Amino acid sequence: MPLWLRTGAGAWIATRLAIAGSLAGAHLIAVYTHRPLSLDRWDTQWYIAIARHGYASAASPNFFPLLPLLEAGIGRVLAGGADPSQADLLAAGLGVSALATLVAFCTLAALVELEADAQTAASAVRLLAAYPLAMFLAAAYTDGPFLAAALLYFLGVRTRRWWLAVVAGIAAGLLRPVAPLLGIALLVELAVEIAWRRTDHAAVKGRLVAIAAPLSGTGLYAGFLWWRFGDPLLFVHTQARYWHHVMSAPWQTVAMMLERLSHPGVTSALDFGLVIAFAALAIVVLARMRLAYGVLTAGLVLAVLVSPVPSDKDAVQSAGRYLLAAFPAFWMLARWVVGRPWLEFALVAAGFPLQAALTVLFVLGGPIY
Repeated sequence: MPLWLRTGAGAWIATRLAIAGSLAGAHLIAVYTHRPLSLDRWDTQWYIAIARHGYASAASPNFFPLLPLLEAGIGRVLAGGADPSQADLLAAGLGVSALATLVAFCTLAALVELEADAQTAASAVRLLAAYPLAMFLAAAYTDGPFLAAALLYFLGVRTRRWWLAVVAGIAAGLLRPVAPLLGIALLVELAVEIAWRRTDHAAVKGRLVAIAAPLSGTGLYAGFLWWRFGDPLLFVHTQARYWHHVMSAPWQTVAMMLERLSHPGVTSALDFGLVIAFAALAIVVLARMRLAYGVLTAGLVLAVLVSPVPSDKDAVQSAGRYLLAAFPAFWMLARWVVGRPWLEFALVAAGFPLQAALTVLFVLGGPIY
């Protein structure tokens, strides 16, 4: 068995056991507090509704189509060819996320092994698995599938398997609105290499095709929205109309976050700390890793900072979850902890209990989005 497969599968099994323990604890809390326990929370309900009824509401285009399409198809198989029930669709979504997370862990290990070494790869996977908001990789959300697609995209580029990069890029474009950042990151890297005459001309055509793939996926969804609703950017407009996101300068958002700390929401302090940490890591990634990885990490941080929710106690709602896709940050962190096992142990030991607490809060209906 390849080392990257052992590394990824081992981390995946460990996280499944940790999630199972968290759910057992949540069940006890639910019994004693008489609160309903459910995995069908928040965005999960939107994806299931789209899988059952299509884009039938004005707010539903906020959610990209690939996950509900997969839920609808797998759910029908689970239902034996009949119309899938709510439980069938939830099971399908959870299954897709579980498989995608396994692929993400294994692909991260393979990519880091390819460009660095096995020890760094193992540390990167463990740090990602212990990240507090990695609990969403076990939910019926798009975070697991998008992370897997992003990692497969770059693995395809680095190994010149252009078909893999194209398929993964299109899939990413059908999963999340930030997918074009994958192509933009690769385009910036290619442009700088051409400017400095360091590029391999034999690979330019393949890289250009790969660059277009995430934009094509997003374009397919925009085309559908244009045909269905007459607005190709409806997924952007619903963010403002129904989720109250506004455009803001990054420094204004940071000031807003600091102000909110005086009367914080449940996750305000955590989101603020994570945004600052990822911003610092983005600078280091830009300086010390491949340019595409730095641009991707910085782009994801900026995407959070330019679209706050001023009406909410947590001005950067779900920031920690959105930053899950910034895999180069975990890679960079792994480079620091290699040779410092005490530091990796401290990060993992702090991350998993916090992840467990957030999991319990999520399944009990708390404000963890």
